[in-house]
Amino acid sequence: MQSKWVRAEATLGERKSALIPVMIEPCERPIMFELIQTADLTNWQGDLTDANWLAFIADVREHVDRKRNIEAAAAAETAQEKAPSKERKTKKRKAALAACCSGWSL
Repeated sequence: MQSKWVRAEATLGERKSALIPVMIEPCERPIMFELIQTADLTNWQGDLTDANWLAFIADVREHVDRKRNIEAAAAAETAQEKAPSKERKTKKRKAALAACCSGWSL
């Protein structure tokens, strides 16, 4: 990993929990990336049934599913936080309508 741009992008990906490192050829990794589990596909020849390839794909799927669940939970929480304010607005509108129409008789 010689390029400073590759290191910078990897660092940003790691900060955003979006980094899924994989080695496709032997190399010296910066120490901070030595601490992150990295899939080793250095001997992979393109066989889609290769155990290392399947493990890597499973890790990617797990990561994507985890991110989706976190995002869905955050969206649900945001919706719940907004719901009370919508209810308050409805109550205020009903109260205003009632105040306006209180002298009317049908």
